[in-house]
Amino acid sequence: MNINYIIQFVSESFLGFYPILIKLTSLSVELNTFIRLTTYFLISSLFANWSIVSAIGLTKILSLSVVNIIHILSSYYGYQNLNTSLGAPIFYTYPFINLVLGILYLNEQISLSKFVFLGPILFSIYKLYSSNKDDTVHKQNIYKGIPLIIISAFTESLLYILIKTSELGNNPWNSLFITHALAAFIFGIYYFYKNNINEIKDELDNGNKKEFIYIILANIIIGFLGYSLRFYSIPRVESTIFSIISYTGILATIFYSVIFKLDTITLPKIGWIITLLLSLIGMKLI
Repeated sequence: MNINYIIQFVSESFLGFYPILIKLTSLSVELNTFIRLTTYFLISSLFANWSIVSAIGLTKILSLSVVNIIHILSSYYGYQNLNTSLGAPIFYTYPFINLVLGILYLNEQISLSKFVFLGPILFSIYKLYSSNKDDTVHKQNIYKGIPLIIISAFTESLLYILIKTSELGNNPWNSLFITHALAAFIFGIYYFYKNNINEIKDELDNGNKKEFIYIILANIIIGFLGYSLRFYSIPRVESTIFSIISYTGILATIFYSVIFKLDTITLPKIGWIITLLLSLIGMKLI
């Protein structure tokens, strides 16, 4: 088996834990976002080629930064309000959004037959929505969570398009650096302006100092390593295979949610998730 396929599979398995992480932590979404942006920026800055900053330009970097901040916040808040068996399948429709944006912004020629799979994709999500809205065991806010996850999926695709049209080369650290350096600075200003030092200190003093360290380690091991492996894979794995392997993230998230007892997984849910996956794969293969 191609070693690059294995690398991407490992990356998706790591990244599939993020929806679980935000459900397990008692730290605020904003603090989690600041930790993630800052961790990625600091480590990637050690390995990235800083000359790409002038090559890409401030406008493009600012666009990437703002989209990345919106993506992280909408993802975290979305998963906080949804079961993973609904949130993850909605999020992983982003490859379909990639197709649409590819037509609009990259002038890609896409076979209209791919859109035949839109029906089963939407119907599978509707059935998963129906299964989850009656779940009284796990607290959800479906009407808040679904729009946020849709925003998260859209911004994931927007990041893909922006990165694909940037001259970042094959160095995976470049992509991480460009999408997180300015973003960490912008969000840091917002975070410390909104929350004074005493409020931040109170959050950490409430038995959360160890958790603060754990979240930093999780972002280094799970998130940063996962994303660096994903960006490593993008130029080395064919786009069709890349998209198919990406869908293993759904299965990883569902697996973790079962392990941590954060969701009720039933046979009908599994059936509709498989239907969704097969539809997404079919869309890529045609």
